[in-house]
Amino acid sequence: MNTQSSVLCGLVVVGILLLLLVPDPALAQDQSEDDKIWASFTAWIRTNPDKVSIRIYEEKLIQDGLLQDEIKRQIETIRRLFKEHPEKKHRNHL
Repeated sequence: MNTQSSVLCGLVVVGILLLLLVPDPALAQDQSEDDKIWASFTAWIRTNPDKVSIRIYEEKLIQDGLLQDEIKRQIETIRRLFKEHPEKKHRNHL
């Protein structure tokens, strides 16, 4: 193996390691945003235990003045989290 091939191979290995070891900031941001949406939803449930309904929560977001696109995004996030993590349905804070 010549020197150029060795250097290129080393750079490829370093690149792969960086991709595997360095967290993706966009992914972390999405997760953080999901956590915020989930925390808001569960906080609302704790203060309104008799009104546990996605539809009623959606009405609350409308009353809060959120734009329709943001409401849709939050409701879709909550539904996705329920599907991805069914254990969330049974947590004590629900």
